[in-house]
Amino acid sequence: TYNSVINACAKAGSVAKAEHWVAQMQQAGLAGNRITYGSVINACAKAGDSKRAEAWLHKMKQAGWAADTIVYSTVINACARAGEIEKGEEWFAKMQKDGIPGNAITYSSLIVAHARKGALERAEAWADHMLKVGVPGDSVSYNTLIFACAKAGESERAEIWFNRMHSLGLKANSFTYNGVMAGCARAGKLDRAEKWWNRTRDAGVEVTNATYHNVIMAAVRAGAQARAEGWLRRAKREGAQLQASTYCAAIVTLCKVGHAEHAEQWFDRLKAEGLQADGATYNSLIALYSSNGDGERAERWFDEMVRAGLQARCHTFNLLAEAWKNAGQPERAGKWLQ
Repeated sequence: TYNSVINACAKAGSVAKAEHWVAQMQQAGLAGNRITYGSVINACAKAGDSKRAEAWLHKMKQAGWAADTIVYSTVINACARAGEIEKGEEWFAKMQKDGIPGNAITYSSLIVAHARKGALERAEAWADHMLKVGVPGDSVSYNTLIFACAKAGESERAEIWFNRMHSLGLKANSFTYNGVMAGCARAGKLDRAEKWWNRTRDAGVEVTNATYHNVIMAAVRAGAQARAEGWLRRAKREGAQLQASTYCAAIVTLCKVGHAEHAEQWFDRLKAEGLQADGATYNSLIALYSSNGDGERAERWFDEMVRAGLQARCHTFNLLAEAWKNAGQPERAGKWLQ
């Protein structure tokens, strides 16, 4: 049937082909139904084309077919994925006006869109509304909220959403636990991070590289170097393959608080593992010595950066000039500005 072909095109995300078969269907004297329009709208949503999804919803209504929860949710999802959150909220209002209830996908689309833009309060407001109307939501909604809280340094709020998720019977996975731990790490709450590491293991959830990364960074930000090193040794002992990002994050964090010796120790560990630092890490080390007026050490890290095959940018040269300026040697500063 035509609808079967159109639906197959929609699943493949091919809007043009879906629209072609709708045209063929109409030329054959056959009118589309709810399934026809819903399939094309789904194709538009998969392709991230919110405007065409909206256009087909209008055509569906003009043809006398009422949109249901799935169709409205598909359009809202398309708007959300395109970053047109206000449009998505407008369609939600129209959906409510038509007396159509939202489902987990409806709310998740708006929650995720706001969370990804860093609009945590708006994301939480939609989650609260979702629960108020009796829609439990899905793991995607809660995981995204938890990570948005973590990114904002709101570790306690991340834990609240974890607990709500658990109370609804939704299963937490390593992504969920790591989200809560990321919040602890960002806030430097080492005791809480270690508690969540233990909860991850006790729940039978896989302890991943990210799990170790989070507890190590919580220790680094808490200024507990011995405990950070202890977790690093444990990670290696248990076979975790930590990425350069863990070492680099530790170095950058330590540079920001002026702990030169510890920062260089973490760099040595990075090199011992055969890993490569990125430009931001070298710039952090250069900036550390620049602020101290130690031009020699700043230049040593610049030379190390060049040997690593990384290209210095204007920011790097400005840092080197600043180092010599702070050292009271404007002539050597001028050399880096030429």
